[in-house]
Amino acid sequence: MGHRIAVMRACEGSQTSNLMQCGTPMDLYDEPANVFTARFIGTPRMNILPARFSEDGSEVLVFDARMPVGAAFKQAAQRMRGQAVVLGIRPEHIGVNHEVDWPQASEVQGVVEMVEPLGHESIVHLKVNDQVITGRLRSHRVLPAPGDTFAMQMKPDAMHLFDPISEQRLA
Repeated sequence: MGHRIAVMRACEGSQTSNLMQCGTPMDLYDEPANVFTARFIGTPRMNILPARFSEDGSEVLVFDARMPVGAAFKQAAQRMRGQAVVLGIRPEHIGVNHEVDWPQASEVQGVVEMVEPLGHESIVHLKVNDQVITGRLRSHRVLPAPGDTFAMQMKPDAMHLFDPISEQRLA
């Protein structure tokens, strides 16, 4: 990648610009301005999940997990208490309990759809309710099999939150 990149998408309807975000590759990766950029930058793609703020705005509720709202999103969470939000979380921020060293984690459990062994790591596709999320395993010695019930940990500090209508980053 170059020193600065621009993420563009085809214009739709009355849209007058197709520039979604411009910046360094790591800026776009670490702080995507919108859902399109979040999905575009990174492999495997960022997980984009429907969620909701708790009634007091202190947590994001996704599946059966409760994730504390990070400092970057506290003001937005207070404005949008009890409302729908889009949660973005990268596969490297979803792992198994014995491999993660995060001070806080929120567990999500589902059924393994597919495992991609890549040598140095394995990518797990986990079906939770009607959504498929992608996580990463560092170890490749013992892998879950398709159909197994499997639990993974999400790193709350690594979540990205987006407006469900405009798909713009909340902050």
